[in-house]
Amino acid sequence: MLRALSPYRLKPAVMAAVGMATLSVLIATVGTTSVHGAEATTRVGLRSLGATASTSELESVVYLADQLGGPAALTYRYATPTDHIFAGVWKRSASGMPSRDTLALRRGSNIALSYRHAGTQDFSFTFGRAGDVVLSGDWDGDGVDTFAVRRGNAYHLRNTNTSGPADKIIIYGKANDEVFVGDWDGNGTDTLAVRRGSVFYVRNSISSGIADRVFVYGRSSDEVLVGSWRSGGRDSFAVRRGNVYHVKYEIGSGSADRVFSFGRATDQALVGNWDGQGGQTIGVRRIQGTAPPPRVGTGRVDRVSLKVDGGQAAWDSQRPVIAGDGRHVAFYSYASGLADGVTALGYPFAYVRDLQTGHTQCLREDARCLDLTYAGPISLSDDGSRLAVEKQGTVILWNDTDPDQVRRLEGSQPSLSPDGRWLVYRASRESGPGAPPSSLVVRDLVTEEEEFLAEPVAADGPAAARHSPLLSADGGYVAFVSTAPEIPGDTNEAPDIFVLDRGTGAVKRATVAHDGTQISGQADHLSLAGISADGRFVLFVSTLQLDPMDTNGYEDAYLFDARSGRSARVSVGPAGQQSVNPAREADLSADGRFVVFTNQGHAYFPQESSAMKDVFVRDTVAGRTTRASAALDGTPGNGYSSSPTISNDGRLVAFSSVADNLVPADTNNVADIFIKDLGSWPSAG
Repeated sequence: MLRALSPYRLKPAVMAAVGMATLSVLIATVGTTSVHGAEATTRVGLRSLGATASTSELESVVYLADQLGGPAALTYRYATPTDHIFAGVWKRSASGMPSRDTLALRRGSNIALSYRHAGTQDFSFTFGRAGDVVLSGDWDGDGVDTFAVRRGNAYHLRNTNTSGPADKIIIYGKANDEVFVGDWDGNGTDTLAVRRGSVFYVRNSISSGIADRVFVYGRSSDEVLVGSWRSGGRDSFAVRRGNVYHVKYEIGSGSADRVFSFGRATDQALVGNWDGQGGQTIGVRRIQGTAPPPRVGTGRVDRVSLKVDGGQAAWDSQRPVIAGDGRHVAFYSYASGLADGVTALGYPFAYVRDLQTGHTQCLREDARCLDLTYAGPISLSDDGSRLAVEKQGTVILWNDTDPDQVRRLEGSQPSLSPDGRWLVYRASRESGPGAPPSSLVVRDLVTEEEEFLAEPVAADGPAAARHSPLLSADGGYVAFVSTAPEIPGDTNEAPDIFVLDRGTGAVKRATVAHDGTQISGQADHLSLAGISADGRFVLFVSTLQLDPMDTNGYEDAYLFDARSGRSARVSVGPAGQQSVNPAREADLSADGRFVVFTNQGHAYFPQESSAMKDVFVRDTVAGRTTRASAALDGTPGNGYSSSPTISNDGRLVAFSSVADNLVPADTNNVADIFIKDLGSWPSAG
């Protein structure tokens, strides 16, 4: 079978990515371009899908040659610089002619396939985990390439390009081997080979076992490619040194059969039969343009609620949420001009801003921004590609693969899992005849399947009334507030926060004292604020005295550790001192280490006379607290700051503030959205 090389068969360094962006595939002509000293004639028509990058931004461009050595015959923009791209036969040819190789991209656990060399992705699905190493190959000999994920020396193979579990798992080689995929014996099925230094170990069956052939080729420092270089031939290897390719037509030791140069040494190499004629050839992917200036962790503050022309907003911007990757931030604003052609007319719109490119788009339907008056908090996936809000009993879902349309569900209080696949919300309908009562629903946004989370029914009362749910990174854990007993021994007759393991059905109570015991009494305030990626830590705000040192009588932020079964107060000052004011707003980093919360600055710094509400970040491991709502030189903000939210790694904090001294030239006298870059952890105070 003629098949292509996935970039994941190269060294990991070759697969470097530069950031995150939307899942829409950008495919457009970039004109006539010289590669290897020859003009590349663009075959595809001009078609820009989604927001195109300006000349000052990075873009991903592919140059594909129809013969070994070039010139490039196809040139177009594909994907974004941060995406991993693959080449393969994703669909059988309807004519019965040899199928040509086309491209696919991967972002997180999402994979999008393109069946042509022009147009958006034709089909997308999810497979594996975001951190998996991914391979592609024809594992069952049906003529279509599919995907596998590698975890150590275990390979999880799937035989269809659809979401779902692996169809087969095999063990081969060692965890630190370089792995390659190819049809080494020409039987139409791809199998594995690994390299250790310059020694190759090739196996001819897609099963666990030992190598069928061992040989030496090239140098250990070479970059290795796989392709069927002659029409109808078996796959063999090529090595790349800079921009020079040494191709061998048959596997084994010996000299190269063909040597040529193509592209630049910094390009990422691709292999494919781009025109469906003859053998496979070389293509390259080139990251072009000027990278944005790097963020420096020096306490820098940026205002991000800006107009398209860089000017100040004229109306308030509020309630931000920063994506886990730290690249995107969503927020509400009444201001006009924040996105192309947008006039707010006094209504709050929801916006998503790409902090790397500076591009802002509104939550819209049929090219019109949605009026989100009375809408609830925004929930945003880690990569900024999915957003959920609730307005008056309707859940509104937005996905950047189709940014002009939204989906609606009956329900309230939506929360997306950080990976964007799962949605939990409070149902406004029954779970079905004879089914256990349920307040919460978890929806798989890939398969569209729903799971009603059955609730316990007390012998002398109604089912628990669950609300305000949050999901762990993969949707495996659900945290929520419940007004009724959920576990044996819950006798306080008061609302509590619980964590449900969807896999086992086990439920743990998070609102417990510092020693893990139940607290009696009703809280004047209780709210769920965050859950860590692995579901171990739960952050909540409560007036309950869960710590004997908590004597202020106000709201405090507490962090529950499911492993120890205990909670600890985390809304404390640099010296661990408690505040004499409430800490009502809080958020949690992905690993549960960093907590961001609000409180009045003079509560921790008695020398300050201002009663302005500030944003603070607590490192629960180092035991340090620092102020985030401060200018680059450390000067506290001179206005109220609120709605703090923190990135996965705890480095970036987004918040709303009316302060006008956080950045220069802030003269609009309205609430703006700011991003504080904490960088490496600063000293306390």
